[in-house]
Amino acid sequence: MKHSERSQERLARSLQMLAEIEAGSKTPSRVETAVMARWDAMQKRRIPSRTRRVARVATAMAAGITIFGALHSERRAAQ
Repeated sequence: MKHSERSQERLARSLQMLAEIEAGSKTPSRVETAVMARWDAMQKRRIPSRTRRVARVATAMAAGITIFGALHSERRAAQ
């Protein structure tokens, strides 16, 4: 048996054991509700921040290209 096969078997056994342990415990509904509410709040906030991040990256790239172009044309004019 290869090392990767043994690792896969060990992982499968560990996950099965974890599933059995988790099945035996019940999360209080108030905790589950609080976690899901926090999850929803984070997901709603994530979309605008991702959009802002993309806009910042695009702006930085455009500024870099503009500066590079200006320096390049200035250097060509000096030759």
